[in-house]
Amino acid sequence: MGLSREAILAARRNRKPVRLEVPEWGGDVWVKVLSAEDQANLAEEGQEGSLSVPMKVLVACLCDEEGTRLFSDEDAAELAKEDAPVIMRVFSFAAKTNGLTTTELDEAMASFGTGPEVG
Repeated sequence: MGLSREAILAARRNRKPVRLEVPEWGGDVWVKVLSAEDQANLAEEGQEGSLSVPMKVLVACLCDEEGTRLFSDEDAAELAKEDAPVIMRVFSFAAKTNGLTTTELDEAMASFGTGPEVG
């Protein structure tokens, strides 16, 4: 028997953030799985504005154990001051958790000034 509309829409209530150890920050962070709408909004924002894709993804994904965002959009510039290797490792985990493709990752790395050139 197939799933009902209600069962499909109810499934998102069971979505839990995923834990990632970040010893450089002294503990663990939680990464939320974004909705399709959230990802579409990030894709649109990625084409405009001055902040890199990794920063936008991280401010949208980093959360507490309950899934409440830790950072506001305004915190992205401050988060960007963290060490690049740590940011890129956390971003890579968040991107994989959210099903970003290799092409999207390469574009994000290029926008952050690391990784292969995208052309």
